Amino acid sequence: MKKTFVFLVLCLCIFSAAQAQVANFDTIHLKKSYVNDIFSTLYSANFRSGLVLQSGGSLNNALNGPSGNGFRFRWLANDTLVNYQNDNDLIMTLLPKGDLIIKRSLNVPDLTVGSFTDTSYKKLVIAGANLPMNANSRRDLSFEFSSAGKAAVRAYRGGSWDTYLQFLTNATDNTGGEPVVNMHINQDGNIGMGTVTPLHHLQIDEATANTINMVSMQNTAIANSRLLMGNTSANYAVVEQRNANVVESYTDLHVGAANSGNIYFETGRINTVVPIRMTILNNGNVGIGTTTTGTNKLAVEGTIAARKVKVTQSNPWPDYVFHERYQLPLLNDVAAYVTEHKHLPGIPGAAEVAKEGQDLGEMNRKLLEKVEELTLYIIQQNKRNDEQQAQIDMLIKQLKK
Repeated sequence: MKKTFVFLVLCLCIFSAAQAQVANFDTIHLKKSYVNDIFSTLYSANFRSGLVLQSGGSLNNALNGPSGNGFRFRWLANDTLVNYQNDNDLIMTLLPKGDLIIKRSLNVPDLTVGSFTDTSYKKLVIAGANLPMNANSRRDLSFEFSSAGKAAVRAYRGGSWDTYLQFLTNATDNTGGEPVVNMHINQDGNIGMGTVTPLHHLQIDEATANTINMVSMQNTAIANSRLLMGNTSANYAVVEQRNANVVESYTDLHVGAANSGNIYFETGRINTVVPIRMTILNNGNVGIGTTTTGTNKLAVEGTIAARKVKVTQSNPWPDYVFHERYQLPLLNDVAAYVTEHKHLPGIPGAAEVAKEGQDLGEMNRKLLEKVEELTLYIIQQNKRNDEQQAQIDMLIKQLKK
């Protein structure tokens, strides 16, 4: 009878390891049978180890009848008395409805699936039915901590052969609640963080405005080698940064889009000082070496070197000076204006240029206008000279007669 009882216990252990029902839905399949050998290195009845089976009734009643306790397996080692009043040495419980609860204590080895020596393929299967579909078909591997939060790995099928994988965790302020999805892998391999519908290979969504950074990549072997993408705040590592969206490399490049909609390009960091090299304001104006562009589309603080500059503008080119209807200013009037204002008519004076600057295209147009007017003055003067020379030649001819 005793041998028969031990044999049934071992069979039950093998059966439990071969097929364990979890949460009324999922089944763990192990392709091999595992046998617990009960023996001791000392040949004495006082030194023994193994499993003690505890049930609410006879073995046959516990297997087939309405036992309220099911089977409890307790660890017995080195003649230590088994305490049936607590769960200190309880390692496994088989409930009447078929659920198997496995507990690891200090005196029980880890649960191992597979073999360290058998190289054939092994897998742990959490089975799921064909229906329902989509998120209702979910299967969870849950980690639940006493008086603390939970974490889980979740998988579910789609509407066809497609499958999805999710990772769930508890936040510090989620006291006793269910974990939420923080990472999602689509059937097409797209990964979503903050979203369960990623449209790209990696999509990160953030719904909190004060999140410091959404992405941080760092090479810890190189000092200050980091790439940050997201939102900065007052306690940001680079103190000169604004409360802004930013893409930053700590050694070379800083690109920030501040709340005002401006974009800043920064290079050459010295300690925590980040000089702004170029700015694109929210009105489209660009500043190089300055963040103040005024009304200019491009403002440059410094020298511009170029092999060729082309200026186009809508003002009429001064060919009108040569039209017959053009009223060429009288030289006496020009002389009077220059005497009073100390610059040519239509040309800005030194004080105005110092204050407002000059429009290169407009200035070239005005200078050409003056050159063309000067050409007309020369043509008129040359015509007078020719007429005077003709008169002089006629007088000389008459004197010789």
